[in-house]
Amino acid sequence: MFLFVACLIGTGVNMAIDVISGTPSPAAWYQGGLAAVGLYLVGVVLVRAGIRANLMEINRTLAGGDSNLQSSPIPASLRREPRPAAETNWKDQPLAVAALAVAGTAILMVTVVIPIWDKAKDNQIADLKTEPTKLRSELDSLRGQLDRMVSENLKLRRDLDRLSPDSLFSLDDVYPKGFRSVRIGDRIDLLHKVYGSEADIVEDESPGWITVKFKNPHLFSQITYYYYAPQRTVTMILFFQMVGHQ
Repeated sequence: MFLFVACLIGTGVNMAIDVISGTPSPAAWYQGGLAAVGLYLVGVVLVRAGIRANLMEINRTLAGGDSNLQSSPIPASLRREPRPAAETNWKDQPLAVAALAVAGTAILMVTVVIPIWDKAKDNQIADLKTEPTKLRSELDSLRGQLDRMVSENLKLRRDLDRLSPDSLFSLDDVYPKGFRSVRIGDRIDLLHKVYGSEADIVEDESPGWITVKFKNPHLFSQITYYYYAPQRTVTMILFFQMVGHQ
């Protein structure tokens, strides 16, 4: 009966810890019950050992008193009555107290401290595992923002070029109006974003230059962009004027 009660108490303690921490673990409940049973058995053994030691001490005292009464030459009237042995219990035994303290501390560590520490570490590991996913999401978001800014910048360039269509060139820019979106020093990859829907982009088999052939040419029939292959940056631009345009 007492073993069952001890098991229930240990299981209840571990269940309460799991409920507080928010991570239920039936295996930990079972361990808590076993630990409580073990603590109960250790206590019973220590108590029985203390009682047995007290009984042996009393028996030795009584046996010594009887032999003294039988062999003593002192008259009976002068004989001292034997003092009763001092009552002792297991609490007066240093070894029993120390063993009980060690056992209680060990069981407390196994059933309470270590499970709480393990759960805290598990939570930290779970947070660290989700950290790369969060960083990747932030990186993807930043890349999307960068792409949108590049597209907006290209659109603004083209809109700015079309604001003054009366002359092909202006004093403040050496590029022809309407064709200022890709400049020397820009990445060659911009050609697909700028002219992708309006022209056929032909890249030479040996990297070094790309020709943009317009599907509906107005002023230039094609533009050739030369670029530095390792960095893929534009180094020179040739504009081919349509026949018949001055």
